[in-house]
Amino acid sequence: MFDIIHIQTLALIFIVSSSTIFVFTRSLNREPSLTSLQAALFITSLVAGLVLFYSTKLPAAVILGSAQALMALIWIALLNWPPGEDDLDNWEKGILIIGLAPLLLLIKPEIFGLYAWSNIIPLLLGSGLFLAVMLLDRKKHSLPKPHLYTSLVFFILAPLALLRPDSWLKATSILLYGGAFVYCFAYFYRQSMDTLRSKITEAEVKLLEWERSVRKEVNKRTFEVERSNTRLLDMTKIDPMTECLNKVNIIKVINTLAEDRRQKPFTVLIFDIDNFKTINDTRGHLTGDMIIKQVAATARSCVRDRDSVGRYGGDEFIIVLPTATLTDAHTIAERLRTRIAENELIDCTVSIGLASFPVDGTNAQELIKAADEGLYISKQKGRNAVSHLSNALPQ
Repeated sequence: MFDIIHIQTLALIFIVSSSTIFVFTRSLNREPSLTSLQAALFITSLVAGLVLFYSTKLPAAVILGSAQALMALIWIALLNWPPGEDDLDNWEKGILIIGLAPLLLLIKPEIFGLYAWSNIIPLLLGSGLFLAVMLLDRKKHSLPKPHLYTSLVFFILAPLALLRPDSWLKATSILLYGGAFVYCFAYFYRQSMDTLRSKITEAEVKLLEWERSVRKEVNKRTFEVERSNTRLLDMTKIDPMTECLNKVNIIKVINTLAEDRRQKPFTVLIFDIDNFKTINDTRGHLTGDMIIKQVAATARSCVRDRDSVGRYGGDEFIIVLPTATLTDAHTIAERLRTRIAENELIDCTVSIGLASFPVDGTNAQELIKAADEGLYISKQKGRNAVSHLSNALPQ
């Protein structure tokens, strides 16, 4: 009765422990690896447990010793000829197929001639080969593997406990095999957790790199959008032909200065090209456009950085001179008039009118009207002149 309980207990230990190790390790190592190959070895012990549970012809020592020897041989092959990444899948399939070999003990045991074997041979073979596995692994790997080596020691000792039929040795074999599988599970658990942590760390690094790349791309796109928006905003402010402020925005500059209570007096210049209609009629509109561009460029070169130049319409321009007195504005206006008159390339002159805030007006409309009256006075003088509606300018 004790023999039957002993055999069935060993069979259940092999079945439950082997299936647990294989399923657990394989579930955490979806892709083939050395750890998953080692776990696949326990298909052999699983099948051996099934054979032991159902077989009535072969002694337990023969079944367990033979299965253990087969596992050890494959393990030794893995240590001596470790497969490359491309071969892992084929190795795993081969190990699983070889692991089914103990079924032949159940189906047709006579082909192995195991009936004639002494129980001592497979037990010593299984124990000795596992000793070889441990020694070879220690030689190949410098890192300690306490759980694995403890398990291998138990696998070495367990078959030896089956050499004699004593009851206490049979009970000892149950404890040794149970301990072997427990420590083996601990080894695969640790290996699988280390692999899982490594994959998580690798995934976190990749995620960090991806986030950095996305952030960089977002910043790049944001910069491009902002630059595009700035360009579009500038286009709404700038006259495309002359690159000066357009009419709306030059008027806005005047009103902004006029509404600032802290603003000191400033001056507005308005000027146009003398006889521009005649220039267009006699020299052509293309030449007229070229002259407008040159006059605008000259105006921008004659003013300070804080001054604003805008195209009021056609050949008419406005210059806003913050903090400039009427005398300062007259100096700038004369410099502009002289440079244009001396430019032989464009061969034209301009007439200029001035208006000062707040004397001549307190808003854009009043100041432009006052400067326009000064422009009219310049025309009456014979053009190519600078004037103020009060004629209060130095001659």
